[in-house]
Order: sequence, then structure tokens, then C-alpha cells
Amino acid sequence: MADSNLDGESRPVPDPTKLTTDAVEAATDQIKELFTAQLKRLEDLAAVQFNAFSDKLAVAERLRLEQKSDTSVAVTAALDAAKEAVNQQAAAFAAETAKTERNVSEQLKGIRDTFGTAIAAQVTRYDDLKDRLARLESTKLGGKEADEQRHQQNAGLYALGGFVVAVIVASIAVIGFLAALKP
Repeated sequence: MADSNLDGESRPVPDPTKLTTDAVEAATDQIKELFTAQLKRLEDLAAVQFNAFSDKLAVAERLRLEQKSDTSVAVTAALDAAKEAVNQQAAAFAAETAKTERNVSEQLKGIRDTFGTAIAAQVTRYDDLKDRLARLESTKLGGKEADEQRHQQNAGLYALGGFVVAVIVASIAVIGFLAALKP
């Protein structure tokens, strides 16, 4: 059945325009509800993911702080061990230096005794040469023999002088060596 208008148009009963508008509004409401529900699910998912990420960051920060603490403890222990090693090395060096000083002192005493004996022997030899020279002069040997003996005596004196100089130089070298050993 159709309703007629004054202008000659007819509309069916029931009017489809109202039904269509109501159907569109109902579909729009359903779409809005679905969109709102989907948006809520996305918000919940984002919140869960954000919370999970925050938890991971917190765990990473705790691990970093633990590692920092562990590293600090390890570095402190290593430094303490290094200090102890330096102290032990210094003590060993001091003991070795004292031992070396004792050994050098004993060697110097031995060298002094050896040089003393050698010098005494050279002095005795020198005295013997002097006595021989006196005897030679008293017997007034011939010129050639006297010259030869004088040359021998002079050679002995030169040898004695060279030995004394060598002893002095050796003593200076040993004293210099000892002075270089002392810190």
C-alpha cells in the first residue's frame, strides 16, 4: 500500500527511509561498539607490553648494578693483591740487597788482606833490592855489572810502583761498584 502525497508521489508503507536510517544507525552503533572494544583490547595489549618492557628494563638495571658491584669488588681485590705483591717484592729486594752488601763487604776484606800481603811481599822485595844495591855499591863492581843491576833494581821498583797503582785503581773500582749498588 502506498500513501499518496499532495504532489503526486507515493510512498510505500512502512516507509523504507526510516527503516534504512534505523538500520544504518544500528550498524553504526555496532561498528562503534566493535571499534571501542578493539581499541580497548589494543590499549590493554599495549599496557601489557609496556609493563613487560618496564620489567625487562628493571631486570637489566639490577643486573647492571650487580655487575658494577662485582666489578668494583674484583678491582679492589686485584689492587689489594698488587699491593701485597709489591710489598713482598720490596721485602725480597731489601733482603737481597743486604745479602749482597754483606758479600761485597766480605770480598773487600779478602781483597784488602790479599793486597796487604802482596804489598808486604813487594816491600820485602824492595828492601832486598835496596840491600843488594848497597852491597853492590860497597863492593864497587864494574860499571857494566853495576848498570845491569841498577836496571834490574829500577825494573823492580817500576814493577812495585805499577802494582801499587793497580791496587789503588782496583780499590777505587770496587768502591765505585759498591756505591752504585746502594739505592
